[in-house]
Amino acid sequence: MPKVEASIRIENVVGTATLNQRIDLNAVVKGNPGVEYRPKQFPG
Repeated sequence: MPKVEASIRIENVVGTATLNQRIDLNAVVKGNPGVEYRPKQFPG
């Protein structure tokens, strides 16, 4: 059997938590390169 090299790319990660406080998601996006927040695309 020939050896196959895999290419893995993570497209979406969803997590949940109870923090008992509000989080400014726009501030999270600004402070973390590679993070996206698109509430119109995925209103969750």
